[in-house]
Amino acid sequence: MEAYREKYSRFLHDPTIHMHTILVDAVLAGSIAKFELHGNAEITYWLDRSFWGRGVATAALRSFLQLEPACPLTGRVAFDNFGSQKVLTNCGFHKVGTDTGFASARQAEIEEFIYQLT
Repeated sequence: MEAYREKYSRFLHDPTIHMHTILVDAVLAGSIAKFELHGNAEITYWLDRSFWGRGVATAALRSFLQLEPACPLTGRVAFDNFGSQKVLTNCGFHKVGTDTGFASARQAEIEEFIYQLT
């Protein structure tokens, strides 16, 4: 738990990271953040599986975009993560390319689709 606090404390003090907690009825459902990678603004979000398919991620991203001025904003999603692809397109992102990236949860390189909001 201490390592978790230390990691997120660093994130909270980094001016290039804009991070929020996603709450549903006062229950921690996930997190959402804008960060910079090689000078480009990227979006990332995580949602506990028990909240999938209920519109929570879409609502959280729409709300976050009202507060986050960075544009263009890029989102990367696993080729087979259809739910997250739908979240991005529902929030105005458009598919602009593909790449490969390391997926921590899978411990493997996978194909990613790149989405962008301009």
